[in-house]
Amino acid sequence: RQPVSAEEERIYQLDFDPEATEALAALWTKYSDRLPHMTPVGDYHVTLLYFGGGSDAAIAKRQTALDGPEDVALLRENLASSDGREVQVEVQAVVWDGMIAAAAVSGDFVELCANRHAHITLATAPKTPPKLSDELLARRAAAEDLTSGLGEWLGQLSLGEYEGPLLEWCESKGVTSPDEIAARAAEAAAVIENRTATQRNSVQQALARAAPGGLFVEVPPEPLFLTGRVRGKRLGEK
Repeated sequence: RQPVSAEEERIYQLDFDPEATEALAALWTKYSDRLPHMTPVGDYHVTLLYFGGGSDAAIAKRQTALDGPEDVALLRENLASSDGREVQVEVQAVVWDGMIAAAAVSGDFVELCANRHAHITLATAPKTPPKLSDELLARRAAAEDLTSGLGEWLGQLSLGEYEGPLLEWCESKGVTSPDEIAARAAEAAAVIENRTATQRNSVQQALARAAPGGLFVEVPPEPLFLTGRVRGKRLGEK
């Protein structure tokens, strides 16, 4: 198969072989009874870099783990040269909230992944886009360490500009988790956004929606290793 051309490429991802796909489906069945409102995704994969037709600068702004357009350009080159490469993936944990479930993963591919938290979306609630897995994993990181994880979580909410004042507010109020921030969204928004009532209300709503149900993390009792392959393709291509 010829590599996808620069004009056509929209996404690089890890696709899985049939054995790995079956293993992921079996993994989900261990949780499906607890999450009956969720439907398993039809395509298990790890997104490495989503282009979406944007410039390197636009991608860098969206992907907070990348340090500017130069990082994006370098990653593009590395992905193009790795197209077709076989990699090993280990499932580290299954993470879920009220809207989405994902497997946090690691392996010898992480230098090719633009996401700070590599993952495989397992299942979603109705009307929930799979991309919310990024927000879920950022919420987990912020719950483990608010100081180091707050910026990434806010970036996923398009609220990155508020990291400094929100962290200061959290420290003054003894708030230590994203869930506490969501529960006190009105109070937090009133402090960190004082330009207009409309903007303050927008920030409040974004924070309040950012912790949909409890956050749960489980480590599989047995190691789970998968074989994947780097693939560049047009969005929607099978």
